[in-house]
Amino acid sequence: MVIEESYISKDYLIDYSNYYSLSFVKYPKHCTRVHFFSKNLTSPIFRKHICNGNSEYLSTIYLGFITIKPTPYTVIGQTILKPYPSNEERQNFGLRNYQINLFGCSLTLSSLAFMEQDKIVSACATTAIWSMLQKANVSHNSNLISPSQITAKAGSISQDGNRIFPNKGLTLLQISQIIHKSNLVCEIKSPDTIFGTLKCISNEYLKQIIYAYSKMGLPMILIIYVPTEADTYGIHAITISGYNISNIHMTIPSTPNTSYTANRINKLYAHDDQIGPFARIGFLNEKTLKTDWNDEKKDRHTFLLNIIVPLYYKIRISYEDISSIIKAIDTILYHGFKGIEKDIIWDIYLDFSENYKRDLRTYGTSDAILNKLLYNCYPKYIWRAKCKINEDETIFEFIFDATDLSTNMFAFEYLSFKGKSFTLDFISYIELNKKEFLNAGYFVHPQARGYLDFLTTGTIVI
Repeated sequence: MVIEESYISKDYLIDYSNYYSLSFVKYPKHCTRVHFFSKNLTSPIFRKHICNGNSEYLSTIYLGFITIKPTPYTVIGQTILKPYPSNEERQNFGLRNYQINLFGCSLTLSSLAFMEQDKIVSACATTAIWSMLQKANVSHNSNLISPSQITAKAGSISQDGNRIFPNKGLTLLQISQIIHKSNLVCEIKSPDTIFGTLKCISNEYLKQIIYAYSKMGLPMILIIYVPTEADTYGIHAITISGYNISNIHMTIPSTPNTSYTANRINKLYAHDDQIGPFARIGFLNEKTLKTDWNDEKKDRHTFLLNIIVPLYYKIRISYEDISSIIKAIDTILYHGFKGIEKDIIWDIYLDFSENYKRDLRTYGTSDAILNKLLYNCYPKYIWRAKCKINEDETIFEFIFDATDLSTNMFAFEYLSFKGKSFTLDFISYIELNKKEFLNAGYFVHPQARGYLDFLTTGTIVI
């Protein structure tokens, strides 16, 4: 490692100006930065690389840095460390590229900045928001602000009338206000089950939300219950930046319950300001999480209270809007259409339409249909729902306008991948049973008839 003395950290300097500089105690305003490398470097060799400007070589062995703040007890400032490498299973959706200046050499590292809460100008929610905004700043032109500035955006006083500084934590409403003031909006996902006497979010729902929104590239914030030393539960905020998904595809018998690709997620990676960056989170059962907070001796575990999903304001259709439509289609396919005898698995996610058009070129369709689809006008943000048989074979892909009104029929295109005969049988099945589906209330939506009409308009791709 290389120790860089008298380092000026922008985030700490702003916090120092807003708070520490006003103290009677003379806190220093310079930090120390510690850089890490994957290979041993003697001082002469390191100095030679710096003098020669060997940025490219140093980048290949660079592991990142930790900023040490000159404050008591809580000392870990901005930290940018190399994450676990991405592969087919590990999806690090919340990372960005950082240009790090090391004595005149510019080093590039893909990561997400981490920081420890200092319990004065920031608590866990503030640092979780700060990490999220690190990515939002480059992908959605959000404002990049320091922890003290984030806390200040929550208001001059807290909801109970107490002062904001020293900061003892932020409420859900204050978190939402801060995200809104950073040129984003957020969707708050609420509990869907009960753990003991407390409401919580099931792990199945958590996996679906993380998977569905991850293509937007923005880290998400989880509000979790964690065991405390007093045998109670405390509320804590962490930032999710990645997940691990099993590459073993599910093969399950046909079932009336809707199945999802997201169920294959077996691990999350979180910035937890009391544990560290890219901390692993597992799943113990349907409701509890496996974290470093768990007290195994007392069988006391972590579970989830809320999910905060930051979004660009033009995205109006939520995952719940899409899943209700998909559940209706899944029910129709399961209960009546004999063309599908195996279980159906749904791959649902929010995406950019440019990615959809890029994928169209890989589907092996004819040039005539490809030209028709590629030259269609699409909204920038779309929901994609791929209908698969045991995840090995795609049957349909449904496209929804993510910027439309939830009361409208916001589906606008779907592709069929099983040939003309199969598609015509499916369309005929819908036409013959349309009245029955309406009476059964499969589509819990004011545009139920519109969605059934939509199912008769598919484009045969292969």
